[in-house]
Amino acid sequence: MKKHIVFHPFLLALAPIFALLYANIEETSFREAVAPSIASVAATFIIYFGFKLFLKSRVKAGLLASLTVLMFFAYGRIYTPISNAELLGVIVGRHRYLLTLFIVILLATLTWLKRTDKKLTEFSRVLNAFAASWLVLVFVQIGYADLNQHFAKAQVANLVSSESDYLATGANSRKTGEKPDIYYLIFDRYSGAPALKEFLNFDNSDFTDYLENRGFYVASDSRPNYTLSQQSISSSLSFMYHEGKNSTPVFYEMLQDYRVWRFLKSQGYSFYHFGSWWATIRENRFADYNFPYEAAMSRSPLVSRYLAGTEQSSFTLLLLKTTVFAAIPADDPEAKIDKYTGMREALLEKFDKLGNIPHKKKPKFVFAHMLIPHEPYLFNERGEQLGPEEVAKFSEEENYVSYIKFANKKIKNLIEEIIANSENPPIIIIQADEGFTPSLRFKEEGDHEKQSLWYGRSDDDLKLHLSILNAYYLPGFDQSKLYKSVSPVNSFRLVFNHYFGTKYPLLEDETFLYNTKLKKWTNITDKAK
Repeated sequence: MKKHIVFHPFLLALAPIFALLYANIEETSFREAVAPSIASVAATFIIYFGFKLFLKSRVKAGLLASLTVLMFFAYGRIYTPISNAELLGVIVGRHRYLLTLFIVILLATLTWLKRTDKKLTEFSRVLNAFAASWLVLVFVQIGYADLNQHFAKAQVANLVSSESDYLATGANSRKTGEKPDIYYLIFDRYSGAPALKEFLNFDNSDFTDYLENRGFYVASDSRPNYTLSQQSISSSLSFMYHEGKNSTPVFYEMLQDYRVWRFLKSQGYSFYHFGSWWATIRENRFADYNFPYEAAMSRSPLVSRYLAGTEQSSFTLLLLKTTVFAAIPADDPEAKIDKYTGMREALLEKFDKLGNIPHKKKPKFVFAHMLIPHEPYLFNERGEQLGPEEVAKFSEEENYVSYIKFANKKIKNLIEEIIANSENPPIIIIQADEGFTPSLRFKEEGDHEKQSLWYGRSDDDLKLHLSILNAYYLPGFDQSKLYKSVSPVNSFRLVFNHYFGTKYPLLEDETFLYNTKLKKWTNITDKAK
């Protein structure tokens, strides 16, 4: 009889990892699953051979190893929905209870396997088939998604590299003088001053007055062109609307491959990319320099232990949250470490490194995605770090306003550093991709069509979300050519026309919402006013 080979534990050690990869395929890459996969398989080998020594059976060891692996990867998924759940007035949704249950199940299974004389080979074969089928299915799904991404890359490359669009419009007419450094700084979810005053009763004139006194033009009535970051930022970086595009992979690819860096590269610029914990934009494969965000997060030797608590910081950290590692405490008040410590360190280091960029040689294009005042709220207005407990003491709006005050101080310092250290007056665009997004408050309960269309926001919430900070520092530019409602899609049209002699017509300043279910665009410009 052919010898039975036990391989299901090792396939089950891989399947949950690649299933999670597929679920996040548009925001991550295959290579991010390699290290976790190696670690998972290696740990499974150790577990399997340990059980084999104890149980004296390959089949039994394989069954127990598979159960251990499945419980390891299922823990976080089970705990999340039952967290803090109550039963007869008692909180049962706690790690101590779930961990105890898992340990009891494993010990009971171990005891049964040690004592039983049953032949379990057929059951092991079924598990082999199940594990192989699951993994094959996941790889097929990943392959299909990868094919879509390949087509998206080709489509975007063709879209943004057309020479007839910009290189033949007089773009090389700037023959004399030094080319200015260009800083495009996105401060995510920073609402415009009028909306902050109207809806949050916060007067931000101290900051906007500073900008104007420093020579910035503040477009106080500016609105984003789209309601979501991936659509808004990709649109501004290629200074075009997404008319006719309804593919999320295309939006994500346009955050990597876009007109602005291609054009400026053709003009001799170096490309500096400062990403964030948002995986889609953390690095740019075309950049000459990428800010090492993940390295900055783990600069402290203690921080790595707590990174499993951060959201969307990387695929590995997201994976850890689905496993037993979710039970590891994320906070250590005595060490002043919590689950956001890495984010704080990376944010502060990013501000510091941006201030040093002017010292670099060659003309530079600097793109920075700053997730501030976007939640999580990491600091208060005094620069004191906020942990989950401190944030919980205040309302969402109070935390947001306090974080804006902190952001204002950091932005002012950064502006002074950039201008003071630049050999030639730089171009600086300070802009938000969207405004403050309050927790969902449905305007009409049960109105599913409206909820789908407006993402559950009331008209006031929508106006607050669709009001953005938008300020321009353009040396030698006639500010009379700017206007209060200029939107991001026209930012680089204005810059390139003036400084590089292109001839882009300005587009209508409009705002669109994309219904992902219906794959339909809706013009909501009037709603945004």
